[in-house]
Amino acid sequence: MERGDGATLVHICDAGGRARGTGFVADDLGTVVTSHEAVDGLRRVVLLGPGGRTCVAEADAITPLPGAALALVRGAGLGARPLPLADRPCVEPGTYVRIAAGGWRQARVLGPADVTYTATDRFHPLGGVLELAVGTEGSEALRRGGEAAGGPVLDATTGAVLGVLVTALHAERRAAGFAVPLAAMAARDPGGPLAALLRRSAATVPAYGRDLNLAGVLELAAASGDPDSGASAWPEPVERAQAARAHELFAASPDALLLGLVGEPGSGRTTELAALAARRARGAEPAPSVWVRGTDLRPDDTSVADGLARALRRAGRTVAASGRPGLWDESAAATPERVAALARAAGRPLLVLLDTPEEPPPAWAEGTAAWLRAHGARLAVARRPEQWERTCAPYPAGEVRCVRLGDLTEREARWARARYGLPADAVADADARHPLALRLLAEVREAMGGGAVVRARRADIFAAYLDLVCLRVAVRVADASRPPARGTAVRRLAARVAGRVHEAARRCPDPELDRAAFEELFPWKGGWASAVLAEGLLVPAGTGYRFGPEELGDWLRAAHLDLDAALRAPVDDGRTADLAARALLALPDARAYAGALRELADRIADAPDVAPAAFGPDFWSRLAVGEDERLDLLRRLVASGSPRFFDAAAARLVADPRGVQPLLCRWFADERPLPTEPGSRTRSVRTTVAGAAQALLYAHRGPALDDLCEALVTTAHPRAHELLAALAEDEPSALCRAVDRWAHDDVRPARRAAAATYGRLVAPHATAAADRELLRYAALALLARPGDHALHDAALDLLAREPHGPGLPGEPEALLRAAALGAERWPEARVRELVRRAGALMVRTPEGATRFDRHLVELAREVPGFAALVAGWLAKAPEEWVFLVGPSARRTVEALVTPMPMRAASHRHGSLRPA
Repeated sequence: MERGDGATLVHICDAGGRARGTGFVADDLGTVVTSHEAVDGLRRVVLLGPGGRTCVAEADAITPLPGAALALVRGAGLGARPLPLADRPCVEPGTYVRIAAGGWRQARVLGPADVTYTATDRFHPLGGVLELAVGTEGSEALRRGGEAAGGPVLDATTGAVLGVLVTALHAERRAAGFAVPLAAMAARDPGGPLAALLRRSAATVPAYGRDLNLAGVLELAAASGDPDSGASAWPEPVERAQAARAHELFAASPDALLLGLVGEPGSGRTTELAALAARRARGAEPAPSVWVRGTDLRPDDTSVADGLARALRRAGRTVAASGRPGLWDESAAATPERVAALARAAGRPLLVLLDTPEEPPPAWAEGTAAWLRAHGARLAVARRPEQWERTCAPYPAGEVRCVRLGDLTEREARWARARYGLPADAVADADARHPLALRLLAEVREAMGGGAVVRARRADIFAAYLDLVCLRVAVRVADASRPPARGTAVRRLAARVAGRVHEAARRCPDPELDRAAFEELFPWKGGWASAVLAEGLLVPAGTGYRFGPEELGDWLRAAHLDLDAALRAPVDDGRTADLAARALLALPDARAYAGALRELADRIADAPDVAPAAFGPDFWSRLAVGEDERLDLLRRLVASGSPRFFDAAAARLVADPRGVQPLLCRWFADERPLPTEPGSRTRSVRTTVAGAAQALLYAHRGPALDDLCEALVTTAHPRAHELLAALAEDEPSALCRAVDRWAHDDVRPARRAAAATYGRLVAPHATAAADRELLRYAALALLARPGDHALHDAALDLLAREPHGPGLPGEPEALLRAAALGAERWPEARVRELVRRAGALMVRTPEGATRFDRHLVELAREVPGFAALVAGWLAKAPEEWVFLVGPSARRTVEALVTPMPMRAASHRHGSLRPA
């Protein structure tokens, strides 16, 4: 098809139906561009579009521009395809064009000319119009008053409009024809209607090749598609609030260059990239987002611009295949730099969407950051956590925004299940919020006709989905055979497909299956390769193919990888490390590899500088092992000196302080020295793994202080004692609570001993009344146990600090015992007061009075000197004790200290306590 043949013209007539000229639609609003002579002197014009459609334009719909020999007419419903307007400041002599002059004809631009436009009211001098060379028949059609007036002048290559034919132009010398250049005329009045039309056209009518405009960029971006993500037609079920907010902040930040959607395969990274592109495309001013696939990247790329160039060429071929003119011949004109410049000039910065690329060369990230800054573009990248750090390293904090993607929230998961039609109990609890598990289960369930599914696990879902896709591939292969296979033959074919899929997993320990192996397993002949690719079971990646969805591939490879051998490979073998890591993370239970993992952790600690990124902190944090095993692995890794492993341990502690505190206390036995700085080979004898654990527990003590005290007292290690001593000074309330708990422990004597030890330590720092009362309770509890006599000195010390505290109902016996034991070291007044208070609490009931008498007598007999002390009180102030001490108890106490002749005399005095 020759350029220009596809252009739709609009014929312009007066109210009487007489032809006045031609025009063309130039924007999405139906604005018709024509020459001024076509509307000159008319108050109303009739526009005739294709298929007999008409539109009557009154005077208010006509914008005459006689100074430019042009006119704009507001049309509606004409059904004419808009033509793109070239924004070239000048048109080079020799440019070949197409014009509508008695049919579409080829012409050539000779150069600029100075002419005069003759309107009905006056003459208008015009400079810089285009002089055209055209054949004789074309020259005849360009005479004044012909229907060619107002027709477009199209670039023969791109199909964009360079100018408008005007027949009422005169020059000093005769010419075949003239055209008014649109861009040059618009530049003379940047705020005028013609300039506004060019801007609107550029944003809504795509042009390509050297006339590429913003609308063309938007169409190329849309044609770049989203990455190969499988054949599923299921949409993302819900908007994820965290990601949506990050998108908004990223778009609003003038400095942000990099947005990271960081998560494991299956967490919805690709879906969120697609959501971001959709938001930009739906905006009031759509902005371009170009997808760059794994197949667009090469090992020797220096920046994302290299992959972007390949993505744009691929998109160009797609658009060219749709019949757009001007693209295929000049696809190289859509360079990354030009695309970025057009988007930047329109105030709609280009966003490059990069989905799950493999680890690029070291210089790639730096080159990408420099290219983005230079061209005002932005990058949104979906990465695994272990890849993210290297990706974001070249950007300062203000240029980076990161979203950590994991499982859906409970609310999002409910919405997802509702949209997928899944029952609430369809997925096991551990996977009930996993985005990929929910989507794949929905596909499987739909294929089953909506059959019931209850508490399916992720591995079961993956297995069922794999069976489903293998069956779909088999159906495609069967349909391509002659004659087509049916029934049992298709099921047998599905089994063969599954066997080849598993063989592919065995052959690609890393994510990529090389092209030769792919074509051997899935030959193009017979439709195997086409079927596998059509169903998204494998997708192009790099120079080969990878499984898609990505997490399904990890799960498949894990079933066929010799993990023990992979883990014992050299620590700097990055390629082997990346499979083993992915395979291990895909396992529902990695405890079987605990020995190899411990060995690997020790080797990383010894050679941290060459450890691959795949075995970074996120790997160890996500392994499906018990928490005790995980903390032991992190202990080994912390010895490398990397603060990232220390931070990983801190994250576990913050997430579950009660569970992790005892596990960190086990680190106290590890006195290996740490490097003075991360990566340093010089070690310090003062900083050890045990010291790091102490620092970590102290720094994050706040959320679970009571649990920390319990963990430390259980550990019974000098490091634990040091930390408890620090807590006594800095967190006295927590330690007072602990001392009180330990003093009342009826089962573990070691806890009561700890109460005595740490009660003394914390007492000087316990200033709050509630804390002092707890210490008194603890002291009395210790004193109440005669068998714990070794702890009584410490308990008495505690009571000596607070002898006049509030009463302690329920423990007066312990108070009485404390007074007796403290008689040798306390002032007599303090001892007497404690005895009086104990008696006052007990004699309120007859039973209590009896107990008081009995305990007083027992202590008088047991504690040396106490009987004499009590007898002295009774003799000096009998009126104070008459209601406390019974006559029998008094006689017994006196008998313990009075010589025999005196006893008889005392008996004659009778009882001091009324009956």
